[in-house]
This record gives sequence, structure tokens and C-alpha cells, in this order.
Amino acid sequence: MENFSLNLIIYLHKFFIYFLFGGFLLPDNLLLIHVMAWPLTIISWSLNNNNCIFTQLENYIELGIWSNKSNQGNEFKFISNFISENFYINVDKPDNRRSILKFLYLMFTIAWVISVTRYISYINRKKIKPIPV
Repeated sequence: MENFSLNLIIYLHKFFIYFLFGGFLLPDNLLLIHVMAWPLTIISWSLNNNNCIFTQLENYIELGIWSNKSNQGNEFKFISNFISENFYINVDKPDNRRSILKFLYLMFTIAWVISVTRYISYINRKKIKPIPV
């Protein structure tokens, strides 16, 4: 059961990363989901001491540790594995980590800006009233 739970969390985590990268490709009527995802992710990290809830769940299931100073190396484990598997880049060096995170944030932000632009265009074409914030 532990292995199933861990794999489920890892697959959900990967799906969410792919969604943040490519959510701007959603049909116009579903773009609002992507438009909200990146800001909510940033808020989640901010409220959780810059930790990802998926990574914390993975660590808890696999290691029995939620998140603390003793498990700092594991906080980057998922994203380093993700980058190694998908982009074939070695991210084991600590100096590379900050650059890679900046690159990922930039890519997520670019995808988000595309979604916002497409969603605004969709609203204007359909004369739909935006959801009040």
C-alpha cells in the first residue's frame, strides 16, 4: 500500500508540473483553471515555508519525515529527478539548483502569461463577465 501511495503522489506531482508547463494549451473555456494554478502554487509555497506539499507527502510516505532541517536534501529530490528524466540534465551540483529553479519559475510564469492572455481574449470574444476577485 505504501508503494502504491508513493507512486500515486509522484504521478500527481508530475502531472501538476506538466500542467503548469502546458496548461496554456487547454481549450479556452478551461483556461481559468491554469490561470489560477500558478498563483495558488506560489501562495501554497509561501504559506508552507517554500516547501511543496507533494514533495512533503512523498518524503513522509517514503522516509517517515514530513519536513524539517534534517531532510533539506530531499526537498529538491523530486525536481532533480524530474529534470534528469525529462531534460537529461545533471542537477546534483548545489550551484545548479538555484539556476534550475529560476528557469522552472520562468517557464511556469511564461506559460501562465500565455494563459492569462488567451483567457482575456476569450472573455472579450464571448462577452463573458469575468469572475470577480
